[in-house]
This record gives sequence, C-alpha cells and structure tokens, in this order.
Amino acid sequence: MSSNNLNPEENGKLKGSAYQIREFIKNSTIEGIDNITWIAPVSTKIEIAKTDINRHQTKDFSELCDNRFYEAIKQIFNKEARSEFKNYWPTRGGPHWDAVGYYEGNDKELRLLLVEAKSHKGETHSKCKATDEKSIRIIDNTLTECIKNLVTQQDSKYYLELWTGKYYQVANRIAFREKLNLIGVKTTLLFIYFINDPTHTKKYGFFKEDTAKGYYESIIEEMGLKEAINGMDIRYMQVEATGKSDG
Repeated sequence: MSSNNLNPEENGKLKGSAYQIREFIKNSTIEGIDNITWIAPVSTKIEIAKTDINRHQTKDFSELCDNRFYEAIKQIFNKEARSEFKNYWPTRGGPHWDAVGYYEGNDKELRLLLVEAKSHKGETHSKCKATDEKSIRIIDNTLTECIKNLVTQQDSKYYLELWTGKYYQVANRIAFREKLNLIGVKTTLLFIYFINDPTHTKKYGFFKEDTAKGYYESIIEEMGLKEAINGMDIRYMQVEATGKSDG
C-alpha cells in the first residue's frame, strides 16, 4: 500500500489495496506457490493505553512492521533479524508489509512470502520521509550498497535520488528482501497489482488489465533493475479487484 496521503480507509471502510489484499488472502491462489500460511494481515485487535485520557482504545495492528516483523521472523525461521538489521535499517520506519506468509519451496525449505499491493498509480510513488540524520545516513548507505550490487549503470547518486525520492517503497522492499536472503531467510517478494478496482475509481482511477504489467515493468526499468530482477525471486501478479464502487 502507499504511504502517501491517500487514506486507505474512508467513511469507516477500507478501500483500494488495503481492502483488496484482505479479500485476496481469503481464497486466492498464487501460481507456483502452494499451501501458504498467512500471518498478516490479520484482524486481531489489542488494547493500548491512552496516556492523555483515562480510557483504552483498540487498534488494529493488521500489517507487520519493525519489531513485530522481526519477531515473526524469529518465531518462524529462528533467525535474530532484529540484531541483523541493526545497522542495516533504522529501528523504526521499516516497510509496512501488506501481506506476509510462509510456504515450503520446491527445495523443501521454508520460504518467506512478502507482498506489496497496489490498486492505482498514486500508490506506486513515494518518498523517504525520514528526518533523523542517523536514520537518513543508514538508509542512504543501505540503498547505495543495493544499487551497487543490482544496478548495472553505476551512477549511484542518480539512482539513490530516484530510489528515495520517487520509488522509495519499492526500493526498501527490495532492500529488505536482499538482507533477509543474506541472513538465511529465503524470501519471495511479490508485487500484486489489483486491476479495475471499483473502490477508487472516482478519485484516483485504477489499473487496467492491458496496462498494469507494463506500468510495473517501467518502474523496474527506471530503477535500473531490469537485468538484475531476472535472477531474484521477485514476482509480479495482477488480480481482478472486488468490491463496490465508491460512487
């Protein structure tokens, strides 16, 4: 989903990719991947204390991110991801994964499945919003190293500006996948584009069947990843959206 100003929840109802991904994991299949155990998104609600008023409220922690994500990796793969990522990414501000699951690969080894979902073009553009100098330095160093490893045209400064200023979500998802594989967590990264999404037609438009894949491929090419991606377990999938029109 997007981290921009497009609110995935309007009038109390989820819209766009936030809604679509929850519908998708209920009964959809992914070619070449069987028996997925989904651990997010989930509808579990927990109570959190409000410090400013004497009451409690519930908050839906449906997406895995930061410490909750690292804890999930520890429980499923017995890997101390939190410590491994200490100098790789800031403690806070990691990807909010739209869906997370795991499955047994063809090699009979357990694999992590990370999903990034999009319903319209507005969700594909994002900028790094970090303001802390240490966090910015860590992010820049990590993405620069990824660029050196993955991009054939070695203009690191140009691509760093592009990755952090235009396609930051795609960039940090790829960076996380790279690190997870390095620490022994075999990871599949899946980009799902929902087409003809009726929940966003009025304000934002939607991806169409004949143009969605080309749009995704243009992003990958612009980021300098066209060649490298063929050797990575990064996949694209488009899915017919469900739901009612937003009017």
